[in-house]
Amino acid sequence: QVGLPEEAEQPPAFTGTQVFSARSAVLRRAGGYLLDFFGDSANVGCKTDGGHYRIERSWKHFEAVLDYVRDGSCALPAAYSPKSQDNRRASSEEEELREFVREAGFYRIRPLLDLATSRLLHCRYSSPRMLSLLA
Repeated sequence: QVGLPEEAEQPPAFTGTQVFSARSAVLRRAGGYLLDFFGDSANVGCKTDGGHYRIERSWKHFEAVLDYVRDGSCALPAAYSPKSQDNRRASSEEEELREFVREAGFYRIRPLLDLATSRLLHCRYSSPRMLSLLA
């Protein structure tokens, strides 16, 4: 179960919590935060009433993070244009990638962080000259 506490500031489209499913062995294999969390015996009894472990983060990008943890690949976020009846604001690819990089950094999944950061740099500094200076 991933979500922020009710009193936390978050975009209206991502309020509440979402339940995601994965084996703890897969999550521990990812290393970083997930290894620390699921490797700590003090967290064994920290389940919600529904039997889920709670991670207090926005769930917006967690599905992509979980995809990466499961098989080493995921779709990186792209720009977002609202559809009708949608309360989420439009966002650029750069904005989405910045949020994603922050999440990958929180979970301390270095290969995913490197992948997303590289894409963010290409998005931000797309001229060949700028990219050569960053290499």
